[in-house]
Amino acid sequence: IFFDMCHSNNAARVRLWMALKRPGGMGHAIESRMLTYPDLKKADFAAVNPLKKVPALILPDGAPVFESNVILSFLEDKYGDAGPRLTPRTPEGRAAMELLCRVHDLY
Repeated sequence: IFFDMCHSNNAARVRLWMALKRPGGMGHAIESRMLTYPDLKKADFAAVNPLKKVPALILPDGAPVFESNVILSFLEDKYGDAGPRLTPRTPEGRAAMELLCRVHDLY
């Protein structure tokens, strides 16, 4: 289950991955739940992400994962064959991608 929020630019990164990975999206494989600000404060969501932020993902084994880069790495590893590869193939390309993500996170 992917926990999303329409005003979250970090959750938007995961939404973008799901939209680009496969025509029609990844809804067949990944359930999405759109949260509101009050939902972030609820105890059941705090059990998923103690930071009470989105994005968050519950893995098939029930383990929660949060932080967009961690979620995106998991999704690309898990569903890499579902569509085009969305990570660069070269170390230089991956370094550039990671730098852009890090700059996004910091600023």
